[in-house]
Amino acid sequence: MSSTEDLDLVYRCLKQGADHYVLKPLKEEQLKGIWQTLYKQRQEKKVLLELELQRSKAIRLEKVVAGLQEDVAQAIDVPLQLLTRQLEAMLNTSSLPAEVILSTLLKQLSRVELYQPAFNKLLAANELNPNTRQWLMTELDPANTYERLYQPEAGVGRELSEIHTQGWPKLDEIHEHNQLRSWDFDVWQYSEEKLLPMIVDMFNDFGLIEKFKIPEDKLHNFLMAVRNNYYRRNPYHCFRHAFDVTQTVYQLLTTVNAAEYLNYLEILALFVAAVVHDLGHPGVGNSFHYATVSSLALTYNDRSILENFHCARAFQLLEDPENDIFEGLTREQRRDVRSHIITAVLATDLAHHHAIMARFTTKLVTKGEWTKEDKECRTLLLEMLLKCADISNPGKPFESAQYWAKMVQEEFFFQGDMELAKGMPVSPFMDRTTPQLPRMQLNFIEYLVIPLFDSVKKILPKIEPFCNVLTDNRAKWAALLKEANSHGSSGNGEAGLQGQTQTISLDEPQEQQQHDQ
Repeated sequence: MSSTEDLDLVYRCLKQGADHYVLKPLKEEQLKGIWQTLYKQRQEKKVLLELELQRSKAIRLEKVVAGLQEDVAQAIDVPLQLLTRQLEAMLNTSSLPAEVILSTLLKQLSRVELYQPAFNKLLAANELNPNTRQWLMTELDPANTYERLYQPEAGVGRELSEIHTQGWPKLDEIHEHNQLRSWDFDVWQYSEEKLLPMIVDMFNDFGLIEKFKIPEDKLHNFLMAVRNNYYRRNPYHCFRHAFDVTQTVYQLLTTVNAAEYLNYLEILALFVAAVVHDLGHPGVGNSFHYATVSSLALTYNDRSILENFHCARAFQLLEDPENDIFEGLTREQRRDVRSHIITAVLATDLAHHHAIMARFTTKLVTKGEWTKEDKECRTLLLEMLLKCADISNPGKPFESAQYWAKMVQEEFFFQGDMELAKGMPVSPFMDRTTPQLPRMQLNFIEYLVIPLFDSVKKILPKIEPFCNVLTDNRAKWAALLKEANSHGSSGNGEAGLQGQTQTISLDEPQEQQQHDQ
Protein backbone atom coordinates (compact mmCIF):
# COMPACT_ATOMS: atom_id res chain seq x y z
CA MET A 1 0.00 0.00 0.00
CA SER A 2 1.48 3.34 -1.06
CA SER A 3 0.57 6.88 -1.96
CA THR A 4 2.88 7.07 -4.94
CA GLU A 5 2.27 5.88 -8.48
CA ASP A 6 5.97 5.43 -9.27
CA LEU A 7 6.06 2.47 -11.71
CA ASP A 8 9.61 1.54 -10.72
CA LEU A 9 8.51 1.19 -7.11
CA VAL A 10 5.50 -0.91 -8.13
CA TYR A 11 7.74 -3.24 -10.18
CA ARG A 12 10.24 -3.65 -7.35
CA CYS A 13 7.51 -4.49 -4.84
CA LEU A 14 5.91 -7.12 -7.05
CA LYS A 15 9.31 -8.56 -7.92
CA GLN A 16 10.09 -8.96 -4.20
CA GLY A 17 6.95 -11.10 -3.78
CA ALA A 18 4.14 -8.68 -3.09
CA ASP A 19 0.70 -10.05 -3.94
CA HIS A 20 -0.81 -6.63 -4.75
CA TYR A 21 0.03 -2.92 -5.03
CA VAL A 22 -2.67 -0.56 -3.72
CA LEU A 23 -2.82 3.24 -3.77
CA LYS A 24 -4.12 5.25 -0.88
CA PRO A 25 -6.74 6.20 0.13
CA LEU A 26 -8.55 2.84 0.36
CA LYS A 27 -12.24 2.39 -0.10
CA GLU A 28 -14.30 -0.44 1.47
CA GLU A 29 -15.14 -2.07 -1.85
CA GLN A 30 -11.51 -1.91 -2.91
CA LEU A 31 -10.38 -3.57 0.32
CA LYS A 32 -12.87 -6.42 -0.10
CA GLY A 33 -11.60 -7.06 -3.61
CA ILE A 34 -7.99 -7.15 -2.40
CA TRP A 35 -8.71 -9.76 0.28
CA GLN A 36 -10.70 -11.94 -2.12
CA THR A 37 -7.88 -11.84 -4.65
CA LEU A 38 -5.26 -12.66 -2.02
CA TYR A 39 -7.30 -15.54 -0.61
CA LYS A 40 -7.84 -17.00 -4.07
CA GLN A 41 -4.16 -16.72 -4.96
CA ARG A 42 -3.06 -18.39 -1.74
CA GLN A 43 -5.54 -21.26 -2.18
CA GLU A 44 -4.30 -21.78 -5.73
CA LYS A 45 -0.71 -21.89 -4.52
CA LYS A 46 -1.62 -24.40 -1.81
CA VAL A 47 -3.33 -26.68 -4.33
CA LEU A 48 -0.43 -26.37 -6.76
CA LEU A 49 2.06 -27.25 -4.03
CA GLU A 50 -0.01 -30.31 -3.00
CA LEU A 51 -0.29 -31.43 -6.62
CA GLU A 52 3.45 -31.05 -7.08
CA LEU A 53 4.06 -33.09 -3.92
CA GLN A 54 1.75 -35.87 -5.09
CA ARG A 55 3.36 -35.78 -8.53
CA SER A 56 6.85 -36.18 -7.06
CA LYS A 57 5.65 -39.06 -4.90
CA ALA A 58 4.02 -40.70 -7.88
CA ILE A 59 7.27 -40.40 -9.83
CA ARG A 60 9.15 -42.04 -6.95
CA LEU A 61 6.55 -44.82 -6.85
CA GLU A 62 6.93 -45.41 -10.59
CA LYS A 63 10.69 -45.71 -10.13
CA VAL A 64 10.25 -48.21 -7.29
CA VAL A 65 7.82 -50.31 -9.33
CA ALA A 66 10.16 -50.16 -12.34
CA GLY A 67 12.98 -51.32 -10.10
CA LEU A 68 10.85 -54.20 -8.86
CA GLN A 69 10.06 -55.21 -12.41
CA GLU A 70 13.76 -55.27 -13.18
CA ASP A 71 14.36 -57.36 -10.06
CA VAL A 72 11.86 -59.89 -11.40
CA ALA A 73 13.79 -60.11 -14.65
CA GLN A 74 17.10 -60.48 -12.84
CA ALA A 75 15.95 -62.81 -10.06
CA ILE A 76 17.26 -66.37 -10.25
CA ASP A 77 15.84 -68.54 -7.50
CA VAL A 78 13.23 -66.97 -5.27
CA PRO A 79 12.50 -63.42 -6.51
CA LEU A 80 9.65 -62.84 -4.07
CA GLN A 81 12.07 -62.70 -1.18
CA LEU A 82 13.45 -59.45 -2.60
CA LEU A 83 10.26 -58.10 -4.11
CA THR A 84 8.03 -58.48 -1.10
CA ARG A 85 10.67 -57.04 1.22
CA GLN A 86 10.97 -53.90 -0.89
CA LEU A 87 7.22 -53.53 -1.26
CA GLU A 88 6.68 -53.91 2.45
CA ALA A 89 9.26 -51.19 3.13
CA MET A 90 7.58 -48.91 0.62
CA LEU A 91 4.15 -49.43 2.20
CA ASN A 92 5.50 -48.67 5.65
CA THR A 93 7.31 -45.47 4.70
CA SER A 94 5.08 -43.87 2.05
CA SER A 95 2.15 -41.57 2.82
CA LEU A 96 0.71 -41.94 -0.65
CA PRO A 97 -2.98 -42.78 -0.94
CA ALA A 98 -1.82 -45.62 -3.19
CA GLU A 99 -1.59 -48.15 -0.35
CA VAL A 100 -4.55 -50.12 -1.58
CA ILE A 101 -3.00 -50.34 -5.03
CA LEU A 102 0.29 -51.46 -3.56
CA SER A 103 -1.41 -54.11 -1.42
CA THR A 104 -3.11 -55.44 -4.52
CA LEU A 105 0.22 -55.42 -6.31
CA LEU A 106 1.75 -57.37 -3.43
CA LYS A 107 -0.86 -60.07 -3.85
CA GLN A 108 -0.27 -60.15 -7.58
CA LEU A 109 3.44 -60.62 -6.99
CA SER A 110 2.73 -63.94 -5.28
CA ARG A 111 1.60 -65.47 -8.57
CA VAL A 112 3.87 -68.31 -9.59
CA GLU A 113 3.85 -67.00 -13.18
CA LEU A 114 6.31 -64.34 -12.01
CA TYR A 115 8.97 -67.01 -11.87
CA GLN A 116 8.73 -67.90 -15.54
CA PRO A 117 10.54 -64.81 -16.93
CA ALA A 118 13.32 -65.19 -14.35
CA PHE A 119 13.45 -68.92 -14.96
CA ASN A 120 13.67 -68.39 -18.71
CA LYS A 121 16.34 -65.74 -18.29
CA LEU A 122 18.33 -68.09 -16.09
CA LEU A 123 18.09 -70.86 -18.67
CA ALA A 124 19.25 -68.46 -21.39
CA ALA A 125 22.32 -67.31 -19.47
CA ASN A 126 25.48 -67.96 -21.46
CA GLU A 127 27.52 -68.81 -18.38
CA LEU A 128 25.10 -71.56 -17.33
CA ASN A 129 26.53 -75.02 -17.80
CA PRO A 130 24.49 -76.94 -20.43
CA ASN A 131 23.93 -79.89 -18.10
CA THR A 132 22.81 -77.52 -15.34
CA ARG A 133 20.39 -75.84 -17.74
CA GLN A 134 18.86 -79.13 -18.81
CA TRP A 135 18.70 -80.36 -15.22
CA LEU A 136 16.79 -77.27 -14.09
CA MET A 137 14.33 -77.72 -16.94
CA THR A 138 13.84 -81.38 -16.07
CA GLU A 139 13.40 -80.92 -12.33
CA LEU A 140 11.41 -77.68 -12.17
CA ASP A 141 9.40 -77.86 -15.40
CA PRO A 142 9.19 -81.54 -16.41
CA ALA A 143 5.98 -81.18 -18.42
CA ASN A 144 7.72 -78.90 -20.91
CA THR A 145 11.02 -80.75 -21.06
CA TYR A 146 10.12 -83.70 -23.25
CA GLU A 147 7.89 -83.82 -26.26
CA ARG A 148 5.45 -86.66 -25.98
CA LEU A 149 6.94 -88.81 -28.70
CA TYR A 150 6.89 -92.22 -27.08
CA GLN A 151 4.26 -94.88 -26.64
CA PRO A 152 3.71 -96.48 -23.23
CA GLU A 153 5.93 -99.46 -22.60
CA ALA A 154 6.23 -101.83 -19.68
CA GLY A 155 9.47 -103.20 -18.32
CA VAL A 156 10.74 -100.38 -16.11
CA GLY A 157 11.27 -100.71 -12.39
CA ARG A 158 13.08 -102.65 -9.72
CA GLU A 159 12.43 -105.82 -7.85
CA LEU A 160 10.36 -105.28 -4.74
CA SER A 161 10.98 -107.92 -2.11
CA GLU A 162 9.05 -108.63 1.04
CA ILE A 163 11.29 -109.17 4.02
CA HIS A 164 10.14 -111.59 6.68
CA THR A 165 11.15 -110.89 10.28
CA GLN A 166 10.67 -112.96 13.38
CA GLY A 167 8.40 -110.77 15.50
CA TRP A 168 8.73 -107.05 16.09
CA PRO A 169 12.34 -105.89 16.62
CA LYS A 170 13.28 -104.04 19.79
CA LEU A 171 15.54 -101.10 20.51
CA ASP A 172 18.69 -102.47 22.16
CA GLU A 173 20.07 -99.27 23.66
CA ILE A 174 18.43 -96.19 25.14
CA HIS A 175 21.09 -93.99 23.53
CA GLU A 176 19.58 -94.84 20.15
CA HIS A 177 16.61 -92.70 21.15
CA ASN A 178 18.88 -89.76 21.94
CA GLN A 179 20.66 -90.15 18.60
CA LEU A 180 17.39 -89.46 16.82
CA ARG A 181 17.65 -85.80 17.85
CA SER A 182 21.06 -85.33 16.28
CA TRP A 183 21.89 -83.94 12.84
CA ASP A 184 24.72 -86.48 12.86
CA PHE A 185 22.35 -89.47 12.88
CA ASP A 186 23.55 -91.89 10.19
CA VAL A 187 20.81 -94.16 8.88
CA TRP A 188 23.39 -96.36 7.16
CA GLN A 189 24.85 -97.51 10.49
CA TYR A 190 21.67 -99.38 11.47
CA SER A 191 19.93 -102.42 10.05
CA GLU A 192 16.41 -101.92 8.73
CA GLU A 193 15.18 -104.09 11.61
CA LYS A 194 16.48 -101.50 14.09
CA LEU A 195 15.06 -98.58 12.16
CA LEU A 196 11.46 -99.81 12.40
CA PRO A 197 11.08 -99.52 16.21
CA MET A 198 12.77 -96.10 16.07
CA ILE A 199 9.78 -94.81 14.11
CA VAL A 200 7.47 -96.07 16.86
CA ASP A 201 9.75 -94.32 19.34
CA MET A 202 9.20 -91.03 17.50
CA PHE A 203 5.42 -91.54 17.64
CA ASN A 204 5.64 -92.22 21.37
CA ASP A 205 7.79 -89.17 22.01
CA PHE A 206 4.82 -86.99 21.04
CA GLY A 207 2.27 -89.24 22.76
CA LEU A 208 0.57 -89.92 19.43
CA ILE A 209 -0.14 -93.60 20.07
CA GLU A 210 -1.99 -92.85 23.31
CA LYS A 211 -3.60 -89.60 22.17
CA PHE A 212 -5.11 -91.10 18.99
CA LYS A 213 -5.67 -94.61 20.32
CA ILE A 214 -3.39 -96.24 17.75
CA PRO A 215 -3.19 -100.03 18.28
CA GLU A 216 0.53 -100.80 18.44
CA ASP A 217 0.13 -104.09 16.60
CA LYS A 218 -1.53 -102.26 13.70
CA LEU A 219 1.18 -99.59 13.73
CA HIS A 220 3.75 -102.40 13.49
CA ASN A 221 1.79 -104.01 10.64
CA PHE A 222 1.52 -100.72 8.79
CA LEU A 223 5.22 -99.92 9.11
CA MET A 224 6.16 -103.41 7.95
CA ALA A 225 3.82 -103.06 4.97
CA VAL A 226 5.37 -99.69 4.14
CA ARG A 227 8.85 -101.13 4.37
CA ASN A 228 7.88 -104.00 2.10
CA ASN A 229 6.52 -101.59 -0.51
CA TYR A 230 9.80 -99.76 -1.00
CA TYR A 231 12.04 -101.25 -3.67
CA ARG A 232 15.03 -102.52 -1.72
CA ARG A 233 17.36 -102.39 -4.72
CA ASN A 234 16.73 -98.72 -5.40
CA PRO A 235 20.03 -97.10 -4.41
CA TYR A 236 18.27 -93.95 -3.22
CA HIS A 237 14.48 -94.17 -3.12
CA CYS A 238 14.40 -97.04 -0.67
CA PHE A 239 13.14 -97.55 2.89
CA ARG A 240 16.32 -96.04 4.34
CA HIS A 241 15.55 -92.79 2.52
CA ALA A 242 12.01 -92.86 3.93
CA PHE A 243 13.41 -93.34 7.44
CA ASP A 244 16.02 -90.61 6.91
CA VAL A 245 13.29 -88.17 5.93
CA THR A 246 11.17 -89.22 8.92
CA GLN A 247 14.08 -88.78 11.32
CA THR A 248 14.80 -85.34 9.85
CA VAL A 249 11.15 -84.37 10.32
CA TYR A 250 11.46 -85.52 13.94
CA GLN A 251 14.60 -83.39 14.30
CA LEU A 252 12.81 -80.35 12.86
CA LEU A 253 9.83 -80.86 15.19
CA THR A 254 11.93 -81.29 18.34
CA THR A 255 15.36 -79.64 18.18
CA VAL A 256 14.23 -76.87 15.83
CA ASN A 257 10.90 -76.40 17.70
CA ALA A 258 8.66 -76.64 14.63
CA ALA A 259 6.14 -78.60 16.73
CA GLU A 260 5.21 -75.34 18.48
CA TYR A 261 3.39 -74.24 15.31
CA LEU A 262 1.41 -77.46 14.68
CA ASN A 263 -1.34 -79.36 16.44
CA TYR A 264 -1.03 -83.06 17.32
CA LEU A 265 -3.14 -84.31 14.41
CA GLU A 266 -0.90 -82.41 11.99
CA ILE A 267 2.20 -83.89 13.64
CA LEU A 268 0.73 -87.38 13.22
CA ALA A 269 -0.02 -86.63 9.55
CA LEU A 270 3.50 -85.29 9.00
CA PHE A 271 5.12 -88.43 10.40
CA VAL A 272 2.96 -90.69 8.24
CA ALA A 273 3.59 -88.49 5.18
CA ALA A 274 7.34 -88.71 5.76
CA VAL A 275 7.25 -92.51 6.00
CA VAL A 276 5.18 -92.98 2.82
CA HIS A 277 6.28 -90.00 0.73
CA ASP A 278 8.18 -92.15 -1.82
CA LEU A 279 6.25 -95.40 -1.34
CA GLY A 280 6.70 -97.75 -4.31
CA HIS A 281 9.11 -95.41 -6.14
CA PRO A 282 10.25 -97.30 -9.26
CA GLY A 283 13.64 -95.61 -9.57
CA VAL A 284 12.78 -93.23 -12.42
CA GLY A 285 11.39 -89.71 -12.11
CA ASN A 286 8.26 -87.90 -13.23
CA SER A 287 9.96 -86.61 -16.39
CA PHE A 288 10.57 -90.19 -17.54
CA HIS A 289 6.94 -91.19 -16.92
CA TYR A 290 5.76 -88.10 -18.75
CA ALA A 291 8.05 -88.70 -21.72
CA THR A 292 7.13 -92.36 -22.08
CA VAL A 293 3.41 -91.84 -21.38
CA SER A 294 3.64 -94.62 -18.80
CA SER A 295 0.62 -96.23 -17.20
CA LEU A 296 1.18 -94.09 -14.09
CA ALA A 297 1.29 -90.94 -16.24
CA LEU A 298 -2.03 -91.95 -17.79
CA THR A 299 -3.53 -92.75 -14.39
CA TYR A 300 -2.58 -89.40 -12.86
CA ASN A 301 -2.94 -87.24 -15.98
CA ASP A 302 0.72 -86.13 -15.99
CA ARG A 303 0.22 -84.18 -12.74
CA SER A 304 2.63 -85.00 -9.88
CA ILE A 305 2.63 -88.55 -11.21
CA LEU A 306 4.77 -90.30 -8.62
CA GLU A 307 3.61 -88.17 -5.68
CA ASN A 308 -0.03 -89.02 -6.42
CA PHE A 309 0.96 -92.67 -6.77
CA HIS A 310 2.78 -92.67 -3.40
CA CYS A 311 -0.29 -91.21 -1.68
CA ALA A 312 -2.68 -93.64 -3.35
CA ARG A 313 -0.51 -96.63 -2.45
CA ALA A 314 -0.25 -95.48 1.17
CA PHE A 315 -4.01 -95.21 1.60
CA GLN A 316 -4.49 -98.57 -0.09
CA LEU A 317 -2.31 -100.07 2.64
CA LEU A 318 -4.30 -98.22 5.30
CA GLU A 319 -7.53 -99.68 3.90
CA ASP A 320 -6.44 -103.07 5.23
CA PRO A 321 -8.04 -103.38 8.70
CA GLU A 322 -4.81 -104.95 9.96
CA ASN A 323 -2.91 -101.77 9.03
CA ASP A 324 -5.52 -99.17 10.02
CA ILE A 325 -3.63 -96.94 12.42
CA PHE A 326 -6.42 -94.35 12.17
CA GLU A 327 -9.23 -96.55 13.49
CA GLY A 328 -9.38 -94.53 16.73
CA LEU A 329 -9.95 -91.23 14.91
CA THR A 330 -13.29 -89.56 14.42
CA ARG A 331 -14.68 -89.20 10.91
CA GLU A 332 -13.61 -85.55 10.86
CA GLN A 333 -10.11 -86.39 12.11
CA ARG A 334 -9.72 -89.10 9.45
CA ARG A 335 -10.73 -86.63 6.77
CA ASP A 336 -8.31 -84.00 8.06
CA VAL A 337 -5.34 -86.34 8.50
CA ARG A 338 -5.83 -87.68 4.97
CA SER A 339 -5.92 -84.13 3.61
CA HIS A 340 -2.75 -83.19 5.51
CA ILE A 341 -0.86 -86.26 4.27
CA ILE A 342 -1.82 -85.67 0.64
CA THR A 343 -0.93 -81.96 0.85
CA ALA A 344 2.49 -82.67 2.35
CA VAL A 345 3.43 -85.49 -0.05
CA LEU A 346 2.33 -83.58 -3.17
CA ALA A 347 4.50 -80.68 -2.00
CA THR A 348 7.60 -82.83 -2.54
CA ASP A 349 7.10 -82.61 -6.31
CA LEU A 350 9.79 -80.12 -7.39
CA ALA A 351 7.51 -78.93 -10.18
CA HIS A 352 5.57 -77.14 -7.40
CA HIS A 353 8.69 -75.76 -5.70
CA HIS A 354 8.34 -72.18 -6.96
CA ALA A 355 4.63 -72.00 -6.20
CA ILE A 356 5.08 -73.20 -2.61
CA MET A 357 8.03 -70.89 -2.02
CA ALA A 358 5.96 -68.00 -3.38
CA ARG A 359 3.04 -68.71 -1.07
CA PHE A 360 5.32 -69.18 1.94
CA THR A 361 7.29 -65.97 1.34
CA THR A 362 4.17 -63.91 0.65
CA LYS A 363 2.48 -65.26 3.78
CA LEU A 364 5.59 -64.48 5.80
CA VAL A 365 5.62 -60.86 4.57
CA THR A 366 1.89 -60.15 4.79
CA LYS A 367 1.36 -62.02 8.07
CA GLY A 368 4.27 -60.45 9.90
CA GLU A 369 4.14 -63.01 12.73
CA TRP A 370 3.89 -66.76 12.11
CA THR A 371 1.22 -68.15 14.43
CA LYS A 372 -0.20 -71.56 15.28
CA GLU A 373 -3.71 -70.11 15.23
CA ASP A 374 -3.54 -69.42 11.48
CA LYS A 375 -4.54 -72.58 9.58
CA GLU A 376 -2.80 -71.42 6.41
CA CYS A 377 0.44 -70.98 8.37
CA ARG A 378 0.18 -74.54 9.66
CA THR A 379 -0.56 -76.00 6.22
CA LEU A 380 2.34 -74.14 4.61
CA LEU A 381 4.65 -75.26 7.39
CA LEU A 382 3.63 -78.91 6.85
CA GLU A 383 4.62 -78.57 3.20
CA MET A 384 7.88 -76.78 3.93
CA LEU A 385 8.96 -79.22 6.66
CA LEU A 386 8.51 -82.28 4.47
CA LYS A 387 10.20 -80.52 1.55
CA CYS A 388 13.15 -79.65 3.79
CA ALA A 389 13.45 -83.18 5.14
CA ASP A 390 13.16 -84.70 1.66
CA ILE A 391 16.17 -82.79 0.30
CA SER A 392 18.17 -82.48 3.53
CA ASN A 393 20.96 -84.95 2.66
CA PRO A 394 23.39 -82.25 1.44
CA GLY A 395 23.32 -80.67 4.92
CA LYS A 396 24.26 -83.80 6.83
CA PRO A 397 27.89 -84.59 7.86
CA PHE A 398 29.87 -84.65 4.62
CA GLU A 399 30.72 -88.35 4.68
CA SER A 400 27.02 -89.20 4.91
CA ALA A 401 26.03 -86.46 2.44
CA GLN A 402 28.57 -87.72 -0.08
CA TYR A 403 27.33 -91.29 0.22
CA TRP A 404 23.72 -90.20 -0.33
CA ALA A 405 24.86 -88.21 -3.36
CA LYS A 406 26.45 -91.33 -4.83
CA MET A 407 23.19 -93.22 -4.27
CA VAL A 408 21.29 -90.50 -6.12
CA GLN A 409 23.81 -90.62 -8.93
CA GLU A 410 23.53 -94.39 -9.29
CA GLU A 411 19.74 -94.16 -9.48
CA PHE A 412 20.10 -91.39 -12.06
CA PHE A 413 22.35 -93.72 -14.06
CA PHE A 414 19.62 -96.35 -13.99
CA GLN A 415 17.16 -93.89 -15.53
CA GLY A 416 19.80 -92.85 -18.07
CA ASP A 417 20.25 -96.50 -19.03
CA MET A 418 16.50 -96.84 -19.57
CA GLU A 419 16.38 -93.65 -21.66
CA LEU A 420 19.28 -94.84 -23.77
CA ALA A 421 17.62 -98.23 -24.30
CA LYS A 422 14.46 -96.48 -25.52
CA GLY A 423 16.34 -94.18 -27.89
CA MET A 424 15.53 -91.13 -25.78
CA PRO A 425 17.87 -88.24 -24.98
CA VAL A 426 19.73 -89.05 -21.76
CA SER A 427 18.70 -86.62 -19.02
CA PRO A 428 21.26 -84.32 -17.36
CA PHE A 429 23.65 -86.06 -14.95
CA MET A 430 22.17 -89.46 -15.84
CA ASP A 431 24.80 -90.63 -18.33
CA ARG A 432 27.02 -93.10 -16.48
CA THR A 433 29.79 -92.58 -19.04
CA THR A 434 30.22 -88.95 -17.96
CA PRO A 435 29.68 -88.77 -14.16
CA GLN A 436 29.52 -85.22 -12.78
CA LEU A 437 28.79 -85.70 -9.10
CA PRO A 438 30.31 -82.45 -7.69
CA ARG A 439 28.57 -80.27 -10.28
CA MET A 440 25.28 -82.10 -9.75
CA GLN A 441 25.46 -81.53 -5.99
CA LEU A 442 26.45 -77.87 -6.34
CA ASN A 443 23.46 -77.25 -8.61
CA PHE A 444 21.13 -78.98 -6.18
CA ILE A 445 22.47 -77.11 -3.15
CA GLU A 446 22.61 -73.66 -4.73
CA TYR A 447 19.34 -73.65 -6.65
CA LEU A 448 17.11 -75.63 -4.29
CA VAL A 449 18.43 -76.56 -0.85
CA ILE A 450 19.97 -73.31 0.39
CA PRO A 451 17.04 -71.05 -0.68
CA LEU A 452 14.55 -73.47 0.91
CA PHE A 453 16.31 -73.67 4.28
CA ASP A 454 17.04 -69.94 4.31
CA SER A 455 13.31 -69.30 3.97
CA VAL A 456 12.40 -71.69 6.79
CA LYS A 457 15.11 -70.19 9.00
CA LYS A 458 13.09 -66.97 9.17
CA ILE A 459 10.52 -68.66 11.41
CA LEU A 460 12.72 -71.47 12.78
CA PRO A 461 16.07 -69.83 13.63
CA LYS A 462 17.28 -72.92 15.50
CA ILE A 463 17.86 -74.56 12.11
CA GLU A 464 21.03 -72.45 11.82
CA PRO A 465 23.48 -75.32 12.70
CA PHE A 466 22.15 -77.34 9.77
CA CYS A 467 22.51 -74.33 7.46
CA ASN A 468 26.12 -73.89 8.56
CA VAL A 469 26.96 -77.50 7.71
CA LEU A 470 25.16 -77.07 4.39
CA THR A 471 27.34 -74.06 3.58
CA ASP A 472 30.50 -75.97 4.54
CA ASN A 473 29.47 -78.92 2.37
CA ARG A 474 28.82 -76.63 -0.55
CA ALA A 475 32.40 -75.39 -0.25
CA LYS A 476 33.68 -78.98 -0.20
CA TRP A 477 31.75 -79.87 -3.34
CA ALA A 478 33.08 -76.71 -5.00
CA ALA A 479 36.62 -77.76 -4.11
CA LEU A 480 36.00 -81.23 -5.55
CA LEU A 481 34.65 -79.69 -8.75
CA LYS A 482 37.68 -77.39 -9.02
CA GLU A 483 39.99 -80.35 -8.51
CA ALA A 484 38.13 -82.40 -11.13
CA ASN A 485 38.31 -79.53 -13.63
CA SER A 486 42.01 -79.08 -13.00
CA HIS A 487 42.57 -82.72 -13.87
CA GLY A 488 40.38 -82.44 -16.95
CA SER A 489 37.81 -84.93 -15.66
CA SER A 490 34.04 -84.44 -15.78
CA GLY A 491 33.25 -85.03 -12.14
CA ASN A 492 33.89 -87.70 -9.57
CA GLY A 493 35.57 -90.06 -12.02
CA GLU A 494 33.36 -92.92 -10.98
CA ALA A 495 31.23 -94.79 -13.41
CA GLY A 496 28.72 -95.50 -10.65
CA LEU A 497 28.19 -98.36 -8.28
CA GLN A 498 28.21 -101.69 -9.97
CA GLY A 499 25.24 -103.94 -9.52
CA GLN A 500 22.56 -105.80 -11.35
CA THR A 501 19.18 -104.24 -11.96
CA GLN A 502 15.98 -106.10 -12.55
CA THR A 503 12.96 -104.65 -14.28
CA ILE A 504 9.22 -104.95 -13.78
CA SER A 505 6.23 -102.97 -15.04
CA LEU A 506 5.67 -99.38 -13.98
CA ASP A 507 2.20 -100.37 -12.89
CA GLU A 508 1.65 -100.61 -9.13
CA PRO A 509 4.48 -102.67 -7.65
CA GLN A 510 3.60 -106.24 -6.78
CA GLU A 511 4.99 -107.62 -3.54
CA GLN A 512 7.15 -110.70 -4.14
CA GLN A 513 7.45 -113.22 -1.36
CA GLN A 514 11.24 -113.45 -1.57
CA HIS A 515 14.02 -112.68 0.84
CA ASP A 516 16.63 -110.52 -0.85
CA GLN A 517 19.96 -112.12 -0.13
